[in-house]
Parts: sequence; C-alpha cells; structure tokens
Amino acid sequence: MKFHLKLLIIVPISIISWLTVTLLTKPESEETLIGFYQRVQPGGWWAPIEGKIQHTLQPVSKGFLGNWIAGVAMIWGLTFAIGHLIFGNWGLGIALFAIALAGFAWMWKFTISKITI
Repeated sequence: MKFHLKLLIIVPISIISWLTVTLLTKPESEETLIGFYQRVQPGGWWAPIEGKIQHTLQPVSKGFLGNWIAGVAMIWGLTFAIGHLIFGNWGLGIALFAIALAGFAWMWKFTISKITI
C-alpha cells in the first residue's frame, strides 16, 4: 500500500483514538498537574496551574531564534565541512567548520551550560 494511502487510514484512526481517550477518561488531579508543571515548566496554556508555583526555569521561547540559528549553523556547518574536507576543499571546509564551532559556542554559552539536573 502506498504511503499516502496509509496516512489516510492512520491519521483519522489516530485522531479518533486520542479524542476518545481524552473525552472518556477523567482528568488528572490538580496535584499531579502541579507536580508535572514544577518539573517541566512547559510553554502553552497552563494559566490555572502556572499561577500556583514559583518559576525556576526560563520560558521555553526565550532566546529561541538565536538558539535555532546557532543549532542550524552547528549541524549544517559541521555536515558540509566534513564533506568539503573529504573532497579536499580545505578553505571552504575550514570556514564551515568555524561556523559550526561558533554555533556550538553559542549553544554552550546560552543553553547547555545552564542546564541543571
């Protein structure tokens, strides 16, 4: 069976399944939701729960654009740098490696080094 036909079967069944489970099961307790929110502090529509805890993490969306650009520079820079270095394009390979390194430095300074477990 072709992929697009499989999707026409899988997607509606999946949506019907999760809607059924969502509507037929009872909601989680407020204590469970507060515990989850304290650990994860996700973005989204958590206003009723959000106001009941003290925030310890920065919002997920803070610095998103810069981190996204740095991540793309890091992954694509390193991927293409390896390819250019393999084929002997030393100048472009080293420049792309420097771009990847700059992306990693950004991610390290603004994201990775601040992670506490």
